[in-house]
Amino acid sequence: MWKDIRLVLIAVAAAGSIAACNKADSPGEVQQDVTAAQQQGNTDVAEARQDASKDVSDANQQIAQAGSDVAIAQAEAAHKVAMEKCESLMGDAQKSCKADADGALEKAKADAKAVTN
Repeated sequence: MWKDIRLVLIAVAAAGSIAACNKADSPGEVQQDVTAAQQQGNTDVAEARQDASKDVSDANQQIAQAGSDVAIAQAEAAHKVAMEKCESLMGDAQKSCKADADGALEKAKADAKAVTN
């Protein structure tokens, strides 16, 4: 008999807690919850947009740096070729040729670095 009473009490308690789960909130509580959820959603979206913008900015900077690195490598390769060609000249002509090649290299490096700054 006590076992039956205890089962009935457990069933009544369970039914009461289940009924509380299905209880509708008041319109005021619902509006507060909706407003809070909207505000949190707006905050989350704003933070995600800010993070995405920073990621894009970082990527653009890396792309510019890579382009600069390639331009410098091309300039250095062209400089080596020019210096070898200068070896076929003599005296002042050779000095002038090498100075021109060095000047072209320095200008190309400065131009490449200006893109990333």
